[in-house]
Order: sequence, then C-alpha cells, then structure tokens
Amino acid sequence: MKVGTGKNNVLCFPGALVTIWSNFKHQITGLDRSKFTIVAWDPPGHGYSRPPERLLNSKFHEEDAATAHEFMKILSIESFSLLGWSNGGISRFWQLNFQRSLIH
Repeated sequence: MKVGTGKNNVLCFPGALVTIWSNFKHQITGLDRSKFTIVAWDPPGHGYSRPPERLLNSKFHEEDAATAHEFMKILSIESFSLLGWSNGGISRFWQLNFQRSLIH
C-alpha cells in the first residue's frame, strides 16, 4: 500500500505474520499525507500477502529485506526512512545492507 504525496518517504516493516494494519494503522491513517509518502507492505507469506505460506527460517529477515529492496526500486523511491515493528525491526536492519546510502 502506498499513500500520500509528501517528499518524506517512509517504508513500514510489520512484525512476522501480522498485517500492516495491526502494526501501522495509526501511521497510515494519521500522518500528514502532504508531508509523507507511506509505503506499508506485508512481506510474502506474512499478513495479507498469502499465499504462499511462509516458513520462518533463519534467513527470513534477510530475505524480507532483499524483497523490500527490490520493491522500493520498482516503486522508484530513491530515499526513505524505515519503520519496523518486532521482526520487521530486525528486517529493517538488514535493509541497511542493501540501501545504506538511500536510507535516512
């Protein structure tokens, strides 16, 4: 989900197996959309991004970060801030490996 038209881009990483709505409802509905562009996603196998069912192996944080990296490239979002909840916070740190220069 992408909402807003602001110059401050924010990528929201939810916790494992939950939805963007359970972790980021207040940000999605409450942030000023003229100041922020919010990208909130359920990684593959999490939340509403099922199927596929997801096996939470030892690399799922890294895999989610790699998928998010490709997702942001497809959206042509070049610079952004990261919000992570629970396991999404861990994936957020992995995201730094892929896009350190783009994240603020």
